Amino acid sequence: MSNVVQGTTGEAQQQTLHILVVPYQSEGHINGMLRLVQALAAEKGVLVTFGYPARFHSSTLKRNKHCSLLNTSFSGQSNSMLRVEVVEDGLPLEEEQPLTDEQKRASVPIFQNADLADDAGLPRVDFWSSTAAVYSTGTQLALLVSKGILPLPKSCWLVEEKWSVEAALIEGIPGLPPFPPTDLPRVFVQAEEVSDSKLQFGLAGFRRAREAHAILVHSVYELESQVFDALQATGFPSHAVGPLPNSALEPSTTNHECIQWLGTQPPSSVIYVALGSIAIFTSAEMHALALALESSGHPFLWVIRPDSISATLSEVLPEGFLQRTVAKHMGLIISWSPQAENWKIGVELERQHDGSFTKEAVERALKDVFALEGKEGPTYKETALHFKKVARSAMQNGGTSHSNLVNFLQHLRHSPHCDNRFSSSN
Repeated sequence: MSNVVQGTTGEAQQQTLHILVVPYQSEGHINGMLRLVQALAAEKGVLVTFGYPARFHSSTLKRNKHCSLLNTSFSGQSNSMLRVEVVEDGLPLEEEQPLTDEQKRASVPIFQNADLADDAGLPRVDFWSSTAAVYSTGTQLALLVSKGILPLPKSCWLVEEKWSVEAALIEGIPGLPPFPPTDLPRVFVQAEEVSDSKLQFGLAGFRRAREAHAILVHSVYELESQVFDALQATGFPSHAVGPLPNSALEPSTTNHECIQWLGTQPPSSVIYVALGSIAIFTSAEMHALALALESSGHPFLWVIRPDSISATLSEVLPEGFLQRTVAKHMGLIISWSPQAENWKIGVELERQHDGSFTKEAVERALKDVFALEGKEGPTYKETALHFKKVARSAMQNGGTSHSNLVNFLQHLRHSPHCDNRFSSSN
């Protein structure tokens, strides 16, 4: 969860909103916030200051040296309504050095922003970079703990590795049907004590969520209408504002290595693998995924972050894999890729009792996806294209997400008080 606080600035105090944006220390959160600040600064009469954590600013700048948004000199332009301030976060600048959860939590005390905003008499706005469904689950974390559902008793686990479990379905999450406990974020499920630091971090993040002036969610109302409606009904002022554009951050994506490589492949033929900024695979899982991609016979684009592996690519991947695939232009492995706004669907990957997956499980999942091609009923690709159309429509003028963003800013201009929360029609 990331925070936004708002005030007035400059000579035209009644006309200009000054919004301070403070992200959480995770690349996925920061990327989502960069999209948000661009959208906010593009609106008339809005000045945005983005506090960019030094480690992530350094690593992103290395990948995209020509992006004006990342240069601190950009904020000095008199006609710019977006200021980028690099904030020293006490973290190592070397991207190859992984961060611990403790380092992330200690570097920027994100949840103290609520107190700071209160002390300054400014409204606080939360931004959630994932789906409304995940946010809704987080809102009930304290209730799950108070009922003794979390942490899960040791007697529920079928194996020591904590993946298979015998426990009642989780019920009562706003807008969601009952689901097994193992569908909860794994960091919460694996907690053994209420005092667990990760569990406490999650509890702190949602403790004052209802007090937020607004909760902006990087999602689309039409795709999660039941969840948004349920959140509103239970006192969480959540509003869909996605998919947010990213044009300023990625001005030269057409020249990126992966875009050029994709241009040499047949349409709709490439398997794209990206694991986010949190997932860490075991050596066995890396081998399983690599061999399954190779055996699929389809070209693949695989994003492997340097901080997600403990050695070189040739050392963590199966022997000869790079020579058999990448060297023959059947695959491309890169550390970062420019991503479009994709609303993904897929099949669940079969897991072992310890939560790991095998080469055969990946092969079966890939076969399930490609097996529907040419058969009756919508394919995964057709359904994804429908979601893509819905998402694009949401951000067009008059679309649900665009309207929410515009109305949100208008509300701040006319009612800039902490006790007057923003509400929308969707």
